[in-house]
Formats: sequence, C-alpha cells, structure tokens
Amino acid sequence: MKFRYLLKTKGSYKVNDKVYFKKSEDQYLDKKILRTAFDFAYKMASNDLHRSNRTQGMKYRKPNEVFVNTLIGKLGEFVAKQELNKYDINVQEIDLELYERGRWDNEDLLIVIEGSEYSLNIKTTKVFGNLLLLEEGDYNKDGIYLENSDNKVEDGYLLVRINLPIEEKLKRKKKLYNRQILDEEKLVYLVAESIDDVNGNQREIKVYYDIPGFISHEDVKYIIDNNYLIEQGDMIGTKTKMDANNYYIQAGSMRALEGLAEYYIKEYKK
Repeated sequence: MKFRYLLKTKGSYKVNDKVYFKKSEDQYLDKKILRTAFDFAYKMASNDLHRSNRTQGMKYRKPNEVFVNTLIGKLGEFVAKQELNKYDINVQEIDLELYERGRWDNEDLLIVIEGSEYSLNIKTTKVFGNLLLLEEGDYNKDGIYLENSDNKVEDGYLLVRINLPIEEKLKRKKKLYNRQILDEEKLVYLVAESIDDVNGNQREIKVYYDIPGFISHEDVKYIIDNNYLIEQGDMIGTKTKMDANNYYIQAGSMRALEGLAEYYIKEYKK
C-alpha cells in the first residue's frame, strides 16, 4: 500500500491525493438517528463530560464546539454501522453511555467477521475533508492508541464525511464560541436549518455522507515510522492551522471500504 505525502509549498501543506464528496441518494442518516446523536451530544456538552482540548493542543473548546464535535463524531459511528451492515458485517450497537470526563470507551465500533472480533476507530470530518488525522500524543511508536484503558490495538480506522454544516451555521450567527451552551430547542432549530442549507428542503430531514475508505493498524505503524506528520502551527492550505501534531493519511491513499472484510480475513490468517 502506497501513501502520498502532502505537498509542501511555501508556508503551508497542500492535499494532493483528494477524493471528492459524492452525494448518493442511498447514503443518508434519517431523522431518528439524527435525534439520537443530538441528544447524546447535548448531554455530553451541557454536563461538561468531554475534554475541552486535544492531547497536545493549545486551543480550549467552548461548550457549543464540544456539542458540534460530539454530534458529528457520533453520527460518524452511525454511518459506519449502516454502511458496514450493507457488506453483511456484524456491528455492535452504538455506544450511547455517558462517561465521566477522563474515561473513554475502548473502541468506537466492534465488528465481527467470520467469528473474529475487530475494533474500529471512526474519524469524522466535513464534506471537503481529505485527511484522516491521528494526534501524535495519543499514540506510541507501535501505533497503539494510548487512551484505551487496556492498551488494546485498534484494528482499523474509517474516515467518514458528514454533510451537516452546523459549525458554519453557529459561526455565522456568532454563537459557536459562547461561554454557555445554547438552549436545546434553539440548537434543534439550527441543526434543522443547516440541513435545509444543503438540501434545500427542510421538510425532509436527511443527513448525507460518504466514506472515502479505511486504514489498518499496520498502516498506522507505517505512517508513524515514515513520519507522515503535520506539526503544531503548520498550515494546511491558507485557512487551517494545526492545533497539535498529527499523523495523517490522505483520503485518496486509503483502502476501499468494500475490501475491508477481505483484508482482515487475509491479514489475520497469515
């Protein structure tokens, strides 16, 4: 498997292995799932249960930022489950337990392929996102995620892109960086409004998504060993400044989702 390095230009990095977002009418989350993820994210943010900064990061997130990040992240887990089920891969139910701050679940998703269990970490980004990022401070040199309480290896990582511009909506209304989380019903309205922004029809609540691909634990070890690293303060393009050191893989370098089951069957029979 070959991974491309980002293109280093004067003063910034440029993505040079893109996968453009492709809207498909059979790839969306419905109103029920959106509400479930919303309720989870609102409880996490309003009860201050999520960490407010990255492991090595300097930026501290406000409650509405935590809400947005948690909502998008949880929707990503629902996307992964929905898509993997299409390939007859058995996926555990989505974890909606509220953990106290500093305590984490050991994986986003647990899947079963031919009787064997594998853990998957789901990384969710915006529709124009083309990087799967792993914070350097969260991993050791063997690619083990240090936040896992039992040092369990994450077998793979999926990149999910969600077409829900709620962060941009809150920014435009100058609400994203408020010290207090917005009223629940106000946020419900703004989420629905942001769906209307991209779909043009607020009567039909559909959140569209795609999955550019996945990478394995062996891939993570490879990018660590070969220094696929963006450092804190580096710029991606002209607008995105890195808050912490991150390992990366570009979307165009990832493995195709339809090959996930075959990959693990072959890899673990070696």
